[in-house]
Amino acid sequence: MTAYAVHAAPPAAAAPDGDDEEPPPFRETALPHAALDASWDALELPAATKRALLRTLGTALALARAGVDPACVPGGRLAILHGPPGSGKSTLARAAAHRLAIEHGAAYAGGANLVEVQAAGLHSKWLGASPRGVARVFDRVAALATDDGCLTF
Repeated sequence: MTAYAVHAAPPAAAAPDGDDEEPPPFRETALPHAALDASWDALELPAATKRALLRTLGTALALARAGVDPACVPGGRLAILHGPPGSGKSTLARAAAHRLAIEHGAAYAGGANLVEVQAAGLHSKWLGASPRGVARVFDRVAALATDDGCLTF
């Protein structure tokens, strides 16, 4: 049994660029979050698959904290989910991030964050706005990733 405190504030969306009405390119959620609290248990996956996924991702986090070079580990610190639209990739990613934040978040003084890219926010009718949106996403993720005290999904 693990005791943890959840965040209840709604996810923070990035502010749109300038005065246009374009949707923000990403949403950032502090983890663990109340909205995701039952998400792991609600996944319709075999228990062995859930355990294997958490063990694999948890090992990657432990190796990263130990300072092991990701190039020396098969898969490094990367998990890629693929499949057709509607197959549950985003749901699985949110639930796994929430669960890992519960299990490993105490090791990170800066807390844990989930950054979700909003594809509609990356597309723009204005010349040059789409690459700026992509750059904003990567800038924010890079800022979070370079903070050793922060866990970012």
